[in-house]
Amino acid sequence: MIEIKIGLNEDNQRLDRFLMKYLKNSGKGFVEKIIRKKIVKLNGKKAEASYKLREGDLLNLYLSDETLEKFAGHSDQPEINTEKHDNRQELDIAYEDEEILAVNKGANVLTHGSEDSVIDRGILYLMKTNAYDPRKEITFKPACCNRLDRNTSGIVIIAKNNRALIKINEKIRSKNTDKFYTALIKGKLEKETTLKGYITKDASANKSRIIDRPQEGSKEVMTVIKPLKNFKGYTLVEIQLITGRSHQIRAHLNSIDMPIVGDIKYGDMEINRKFKMKYGLNTQFLHSHRMVMNDYFDDGRSLVINAKLPGYLEGIIKDLEKE
Repeated sequence: MIEIKIGLNEDNQRLDRFLMKYLKNSGKGFVEKIIRKKIVKLNGKKAEASYKLREGDLLNLYLSDETLEKFAGHSDQPEINTEKHDNRQELDIAYEDEEILAVNKGANVLTHGSEDSVIDRGILYLMKTNAYDPRKEITFKPACCNRLDRNTSGIVIIAKNNRALIKINEKIRSKNTDKFYTALIKGKLEKETTLKGYITKDASANKSRIIDRPQEGSKEVMTVIKPLKNFKGYTLVEIQLITGRSHQIRAHLNSIDMPIVGDIKYGDMEINRKFKMKYGLNTQFLHSHRMVMNDYFDDGRSLVINAKLPGYLEGIIKDLEKE
């Protein structure tokens, strides 16, 4: 038997979901079984799977040491060896407070899913600065609240605690955040334009398409594009996402024949080759440069996070200005 005292980072989670994290090597069926058979007790009483945990709750699991070892594993061990990863690229931090860490992600870096992803680097940083100690946590570990395509640079938000994770995710779901991007596109855009349509996705090709009318499986999209600078054959634009769908910006610009420079999937191959040969550009010229989280602070003020354009993209702009 083991007794677990629920902490702040487990507060407001469903019991069954908490157990799925704690008994990470088990399955949903096993968790449902031990709740049903009263192998789990909450504050000394029968537990319900849907119960929302509260800080200070006492959870008793009447499982053998062997079963706990099999399904829970060594949960008290850090998931990252700080000594092994000391030589990894440092984070470009755009903003940090007690709740969140905002990282200016580089191109060709995954948000998560690899050993050198943004979240992996972020956890390492938080461990080194004593903002996160996995040995003191039951199930929680810092998590990304948003993601960017591998080849898109810019702002990624990492929640330092469960309270922040819930708060930021809710702001994103309720569209209480404003996201702005910088892009270099083909052609001349002379005035601010609002693009509307419906997006569909070919899952096998991992490619989206914009259509004029809704159809089964499509989702409504809206993108605002504002010209910043015009060059010979290209426009530097600021893009605001009104909706936030996968590949929305890239597909929307492609649909009006103004694709992003360097975009291998949706772009102009001849232009891409030109910029690769001249500037060594092997990513799309798309950067998440500003995020506004409305009503972020207790007094109602908004949080504005800015991330500088990468130097190699700035260099391209300066060169185009000479032409």
